[in-house]
Amino acid sequence: MIATLRGLLACGLLALCLTTAAFAQTDVEKTAEQWDSVAVKAEQSVEEADTPTSELDSLRERIVNYRSEFEAARTL
Repeated sequence: MIATLRGLLACGLLALCLTTAAFAQTDVEKTAEQWDSVAVKAEQSVEEADTPTSELDSLRERIVNYRSEFEAARTL
């Protein structure tokens, strides 16, 4: 009986871990897609001679925020 309960507990913990990993993967994929969008926009904006400085400053701030997020994730 105790062995059965331990087995069920182990299966439950495994399911919980896999579910958490799936959610984490979704967050990573979402962040990667958002980063890619910002990076493409930044490249296009830099290439255009008439991009307002305020837009470049905004993009720079977003890139700095992503860099901080990526650095924090790397140290986990």
